[in-house]
Amino acid sequence: MQKKIYKILLAGVLNNQMESLYSLLSSDRNELPCMVQLCSSDEKVFEFTIKPMKPDLVILCLQRLDLSAMNIFAYLRRNNPETLIMTIGTEAEYKPFAGYIESNGIETVYRPIDDEDILKSIYKLFFFSPSKGDRVPSVLFIDDDPVFLRTMRKAFKDKYDVYMATSGEEALFQLETNSPDVIFLDYEMPGMNGRDVLEKLRCSKAYHNAPVYILTGMKEREKIMEILELKPNGYFLKPVALYRLAKCIEESVGPGKDNA
Repeated sequence: MQKKIYKILLAGVLNNQMESLYSLLSSDRNELPCMVQLCSSDEKVFEFTIKPMKPDLVILCLQRLDLSAMNIFAYLRRNNPETLIMTIGTEAEYKPFAGYIESNGIETVYRPIDDEDILKSIYKLFFFSPSKGDRVPSVLFIDDDPVFLRTMRKAFKDKYDVYMATSGEEALFQLETNSPDVIFLDYEMPGMNGRDVLEKLRCSKAYHNAPVYILTGMKEREKIMEILELKPNGYFLKPVALYRLAKCIEESVGPGKDNA
């Protein structure tokens, strides 16, 4: 099977920061197979560049950007809703865009940051596991609620590699590259719901044995039976206590990097 080449577009004010990031992603230090292109934050130039490229990820460098950059966010959400978005900037550079970024669950990397952490953040978006170094157990949360996903990441990121997907389609895209050690799957999602995702996993040669736990707010007996017919490894009723999820993860994949 041919290895997927990810397309990454770096957008922003062309400066040393963007050139440094471009050099990092183009170097041997980056294990993610990718094609990288630089682009101005000018709206017309951005639209002209993104249409033929159709990137998998847009990294928006916030340095020296003003609120006109919101047009880039709007364009992506309107025309390229499946494209992943990451922003890089200081807390001060992030502040003007904070409301939009937080409400849409966009990944934010804060400067100053070293190259290794930048690469790690990008790897997490693609659910990519580099070959170097000791492997940390990974957990994938699939849920259309960005607040829930941020809560899960904050709760478990110090012990595990935490990956997030806001839809079933996004989750399956991530799973093209790597398999998580345990998956928590929201049952009620628009579009491809939890049933659809789990059925695809169970029919997949690569993931039919993947440990999957359903998250649901449905308490009716017939709905629970419907979930159990799919034969998940278990289910949790929302809202679920963090200690219960922590216990489940530890039983599935071990204590994580803090206690390793």
